[in-house]
Amino acid sequence: MQKIINSKRLKLFLLAALTLILLLGCSSNSVEELSTEETGQLKVNLNLDTLRDRGIIAQNILDGIEVDKIEVEISNGGYSDSEVITDLDEEIELAFNTIPAGSYTVSAKGIESNDENEYVIYKANKEISIEANATTEAELGLKINTATLTVVFPDIEEYRDSEQTTRLILDKFLKDSIEETFAEDDGEEWRVEIPELQAERWDLKIKVEDNIIASQEEYEFLPGREYHLFAEVEGDNLILEDAIDLDLSYPDISEVEVNQTLMQTFYWEMNENVVTEESTEINYADDYPEEANLWNLLADRAGELSDVGITSLWLPPASKAFANNIGDGREVPADVGYGVYDLWDLGEFDQKDTVRTKYGTKDELEGALSAIHDAGMEAYFDIVFNHRMGADYIENVNTQGHGEIEAWTGFDFEGRNTYYTQDKWDNLWHDFKWNQNEYGVFTAVDWDARGEAEGVFLFEHKQWGNVTHQDDYLMGANVDYYSGDWKNEKVIDEMKAWGEWIINDIGFDGFRMDATAHIDNRFISEWVKHVQDNTDKDVFFVAEAWIPDVAGYLQDVDEAGSGQLDYFRAFDFGLRDTFGQLRDGDLDLRNLNNAGLSGVGYGHRSVTFLDNHDTNRDEPNDYNQTPINNRANQAYTYILTRKHSIPTIFWKDYYQYGMKDTLDKLISARRNFAYGEAYEYGGNTEGVYVYTRAGLDEVEGTGLVMLISDYEDGSQAIMDGVYSGRPNTIYIDYTGNVDGIVETDNNGYGDFKVNPDSWSVWVPVHWNEW
Repeated sequence: MQKIINSKRLKLFLLAALTLILLLGCSSNSVEELSTEETGQLKVNLNLDTLRDRGIIAQNILDGIEVDKIEVEISNGGYSDSEVITDLDEEIELAFNTIPAGSYTVSAKGIESNDENEYVIYKANKEISIEANATTEAELGLKINTATLTVVFPDIEEYRDSEQTTRLILDKFLKDSIEETFAEDDGEEWRVEIPELQAERWDLKIKVEDNIIASQEEYEFLPGREYHLFAEVEGDNLILEDAIDLDLSYPDISEVEVNQTLMQTFYWEMNENVVTEESTEINYADDYPEEANLWNLLADRAGELSDVGITSLWLPPASKAFANNIGDGREVPADVGYGVYDLWDLGEFDQKDTVRTKYGTKDELEGALSAIHDAGMEAYFDIVFNHRMGADYIENVNTQGHGEIEAWTGFDFEGRNTYYTQDKWDNLWHDFKWNQNEYGVFTAVDWDARGEAEGVFLFEHKQWGNVTHQDDYLMGANVDYYSGDWKNEKVIDEMKAWGEWIINDIGFDGFRMDATAHIDNRFISEWVKHVQDNTDKDVFFVAEAWIPDVAGYLQDVDEAGSGQLDYFRAFDFGLRDTFGQLRDGDLDLRNLNNAGLSGVGYGHRSVTFLDNHDTNRDEPNDYNQTPINNRANQAYTYILTRKHSIPTIFWKDYYQYGMKDTLDKLISARRNFAYGEAYEYGGNTEGVYVYTRAGLDEVEGTGLVMLISDYEDGSQAIMDGVYSGRPNTIYIDYTGNVDGIVETDNNGYGDFKVNPDSWSVWVPVHWNEW
């Protein structure tokens, strides 16, 4: 990744001179062959041999430049077409046929390529008009591209009095001089910036008032590059550190395990138009109509999400749920999926007045899974263990303390006719019916249809399960896995069979497990272990245990089974509470040191997040939650650079709240740079937090230094003596929020910066020895 441009002469490879002639007219087709009267044709003629002799560009500027392709493009804002030429013969002809008439910009670029970057050596643009059934001729000449130059003079105060002016002079024989005055940058460095510098060999001088204090002859600037030079004075000589191309290329991480990043692909109001408590209309269905068919949308977007750096997708509950249609005239199921009716119906059977689920059909789901896998990502099923809803008939059931009630506990699944319920699934027996009186599959309900009464009605001969952090009962017909110490084998076996089917037959790669703190710990441990032991995949499991002591919950599940399940993770709700304090300006940022599960030794089993479908709702929020709607960028920066946990991106943040560009940068920083040992900075303050990833010794260019701040007033914060893990290395802020560079010393320490109420991720761009 290290890229140094030396000023030695290079060999002439291709061009001493190049001009492009564009002739508008016919090529192999005549005007009479046009398909309509509104189109024309364009012929581009590149005669490279004839134009070499014109000597427009000096040979010594292009020594060794290898122009290996030319791109020609025409565009009018609505219509565009382009051609790439790699066979650079003496005579090149190309034609654009049947072009809609109108005004166009024709552009051409001569490009030098290498394994990491492309540089535009020549470029040209011209406005032309293409008329229907007419021929227009135009001539366009390629000119050498410019370079971008920044010169930093750190020791400027040693050579001048405080009131004296210091200037950078660029001279060239028979050319006008360029003069720029050094300006102070943030009280630390003095710099000159020249955004468009003619690519030549220039003589450089530094003057204090009228006195030349140092100079250097013929420093070469090549076209298309961005230079950042460091000026030093030795005697009368101006010493410039070799130019660094700050067009960042990425480390080669092909041989390392790439950092995981999860995206939740849905939100509560998806494909609905809602009215908030404040009577504000938010028209998600109208504004995002593509979300009406989520499975198809995920298939379409899988490639671009993978390219950004997303490695896995958390899909909404894909089983048939109980709910009426949305009610606005569309035949679309309204249930997000948590009112689960039939786990085996993935949008295949006509049940609950619909074949499809809210998100599509089973065939469309399988198409999405194929696209997700083709893009190199994994897909996770959102499984609801706790309850069933939408029973087909009422049963008279005896309860403890309430006598006999009428309970909605009879499920017949006539739409699928027990299609997936074989007598056995290998050794798992599950030939039974989902009802209470005959098979006792439920523990309790919350509605007595006879008395039209709400409550928690625990059935006769039933006991609550081994639930250590919340009440067993949550909602609906509560599924019975364990009643006291009695194990409901038939229900557990069917759930094991279903888990195998979802992973091995349908093709999912893991599970988000809903409301697990309400479910018997023994069942959770046994089910997770069974599914993992009966597949060749490394299955992903993450529990939603919405409780204060998530680490205690993980420990309890471990102890309820046969030992520690390191592959069983949980969402970090404690860290999310910390982000609530950050949002409100109530957090001392020093408390981010190992916050959440990382602070209690469970970082490797942590899945971090800002918001989800429960914590972020536009309608009245049943959970009394406020979204992380302030300083979300700082919170995402935090979770996307951590060493152990797996961060989650919320669809609504990414697509609805306009955070895509910022998140793309942060996700890219995670994928490409967030590797190596982690270090908490000892000088963190109430308003600034710093965290380092030192990078991998075997992969040059990895590592980062992350800073976030929440103070609103004042100047840029400069955090002194931050350990980067990389000596004598130059860093830039990958987010672009802070300009300039940071250079570490011989021990890897540097002074890193962040703006007020902002975020920065500094990554290495140059080093002498990795």
